Amino acid sequence: MQPGPGRPRATTPERILEIAQELFVTRGYAETSMTQIAEAAGVSRTTLFAYFGAKSDLIWRDFDLNFGALARSLESRPLDEEIAISVLTALVEVQIMGPERRALVARRWELIDKTPDLRIATAERTARYADVLAQFIADRRGEPVSAFLPQVVAHAALSASVAASRCWAVSEVAEPLADWIGHALSPLLDGYRAPLEEGRRVGPRPTGGPSSTRPRDLSHRPGTVTEAT
Repeated sequence: MQPGPGRPRATTPERILEIAQELFVTRGYAETSMTQIAEAAGVSRTTLFAYFGAKSDLIWRDFDLNFGALARSLESRPLDEEIAISVLTALVEVQIMGPERRALVARRWELIDKTPDLRIATAERTARYADVLAQFIADRRGEPVSAFLPQVVAHAALSASVAASRCWAVSEVAEPLADWIGHALSPLLDGYRAPLEEGRRVGPRPTGGPSSTRPRDLSHRPGTVTEAT
């Protein structure tokens, strides 16, 4: 997969990521080296490592970028906002992939499914996301992170998000991934809405006032993710 005459150099991380995943699918993840990826992308190893510090970063780039974005989004939610709405808003906000990235996500899931080590690593990264969500919920409720609701809601929300990502990747609709995440999470979090607010000891409960204090409808319809934000 050497760059041929006239082939543009893959100087963007996104294009390098695409080429790397093509190699992983055709040759196997373990059998593909960073040197081979650099050669196929038409860049030097120095350039490749400037974008991706390790081979695994080529698989988890979106995961890792979204992880930091999720923590920042949760931190920015108003203290008096309902917990279910904060969780839904944050998880939807960090999903910025449009339909043009669907094939890339589909290849990644295909690779993960047939590579045991990557399946384990996926579960580990998903658990990191769940930990962040559980800590946020626990802090807002004023209880330990090991408590029932923080753990159950966090892991349920992440499982639904992963399933939505898989379904979106093999679909043919024009909706961005954020819409699918919203479709998956809205009914789930709506069911936990009242329990999450019951017994809450941090921040006032929503009272029907303006802005973030107004209870909102978590029901999700196509193209209306912003209703929950």
